[in-house]
Amino acid sequence: MAPPRHRGAINIGFQLCVEIGILSANLINYGIEKIKGGWGWRISLAMVAVPASMLTLGALFLPETPNSLI
Repeated sequence: MAPPRHRGAINIGFQLCVEIGILSANLINYGIEKIKGGWGWRISLAMVAVPASMLTLGALFLPETPNSLI
């Protein structure tokens, strides 16, 4: 769906966002592991729900193309 002129930039931008997300998740988990009482995993899981819900809502507005239907 992206214009051929911008396809590479969009692909690299997506990959960059994924890598930044992995880095931030690791940093958050490193900081949260020090919380006492077993609350660390609950906080980490709750923080994951925010971007996951944003992606789910965004996916509802995608046009129907063969790639998005997969």
